[in-house]
Amino acid sequence: MKKKTAIGCEPSRSECPVSQVLDLLGDKWTLIVIRDMMIFEKKLYKELADSEECIPTNILADRLKKLEARGYSVHRYTYPPGTYFPEHTHGIDKIDAVVSGRFRMIVEGCEMILEAGDCLSVPRGTVHSAEVVGDEAVVSLDATRD
Repeated sequence: MKKKTAIGCEPSRSECPVSQVLDLLGDKWTLIVIRDMMIFEKKLYKELADSEECIPTNILADRLKKLEARGYSVHRYTYPPGTYFPEHTHGIDKIDAVVSGRFRMIVEGCEMILEAGDCLSVPRGTVHSAEVVGDEAVVSLDATRD
């Protein structure tokens, strides 16, 4: 099955999961900030500035402002094997990014399997369902925007 990441099941410009995430969330520094906040649970500016990638403080401040300006809030979820979300919609824009595990998503009738590094944009009001595939829990970063 060819990976699709757009709502209308149009392929992205690249099959590379990193490229797809960058298309949705921005540059590498933004992803590092999101990773540090969600996976390493860093909350303070100094903790973010001390990441091993040595993000320059001016860039860190800029990326935090850009995420906030875009209105995104990011949350980390773990879904155990067997988790199933029947067809539903959200009143917010959403980006699902899979950190680990496999997530089957059906969006407006188009089925795709998201694996580590894959993400999917789900605009508000879009009918979709999701299910954990296999015996491994899915760890997901959900970026939401009102």
